[in-house]
Amino acid sequence: MPQDEAARPYLRRIAEVYPRIQARSASTVHVHGQNNAVVVVNDELIFRFPRYPDGVRRLATEAELLTRLRGRLPLTVPDPRFSSFAPMTVGEAFMGYRRIPGEPLTLDALRAIGDEGALRAIGDEGALRAIGGQLGGFLRCLHAVPLDELLPGATAAFDGLARWADLHARIRRHLFARIRPDARAATDELFELFLGDERNGDLRPALVHGDFGTGNVLHDPAARRVTGVIDFGSAGPGDPAVDLAAVLHGPAAFVGGLEAAYPGVDGMRARMRFYVGTFALQEALFGAEQGDPDALRAGLARYV
Repeated sequence: MPQDEAARPYLRRIAEVYPRIQARSASTVHVHGQNNAVVVVNDELIFRFPRYPDGVRRLATEAELLTRLRGRLPLTVPDPRFSSFAPMTVGEAFMGYRRIPGEPLTLDALRAIGDEGALRAIGDEGALRAIGGQLGGFLRCLHAVPLDELLPGATAAFDGLARWADLHARIRRHLFARIRPDARAATDELFELFLGDERNGDLRPALVHGDFGTGNVLHDPAARRVTGVIDFGSAGPGDPAVDLAAVLHGPAAFVGGLEAAYPGVDGMRARMRFYVGTFALQEALFGAEQGDPDALRAGLARYV
């Protein structure tokens, strides 16, 4: 595979830091709404370059966290062996790791597993339940990692409501002029009910992935198993229900497998409904704040 033109400046930077990496092929991956330029080298290495100044700091934090998580989790996650954060500037800072094989485990991919099994009349529910079990087991282990061991002082500093109050304020500031009046009222009510429940401010935080949508879960379609989890850019102290809300949907067998591997889901359902209600708005807000029209349009689709 030849090198695509868009990858060349990134390859020059990689070569400055790691001259032994010989790029026989290189390509950039384009996904709307992403925080990083993603370059695939030799079909075996992934390099992420932040697209925005704030993303440099976040990627450095992510790389440090992934280094501390090494060997603690039951599924493969990025191992940042080829990173550089000196200087901390866009176009020069990057994180690199060996590519994790697999395709995104989207909702359509889950449904296809069920449809395939139905056509063959074999194993569809078993495969879906096993995949759900893999994800439930992964989240159970991730959320059980001693938070203050990885991030000293994180528990004491955690405020269960501050992030969501800030999110509400930013949504009002950047998005309300763009959405329907009834959508504005419904959004205010969604946040006010959550922020007004004192129980939501008393949660003990866990280490959460923070963006555990199925697009960040990789699977082997032939073997019908999860191969890894990527993109820990939003990982940090938080409510475990945030991660569960992102994946606890889809075919019943998949959901059943996840719930069986992660006890206690029932007590989180009210919070999960709130988090699900914010996901599209968060995408739109990213688009508004970072100048990404595709993310803005996709996030606002149901609100305009």
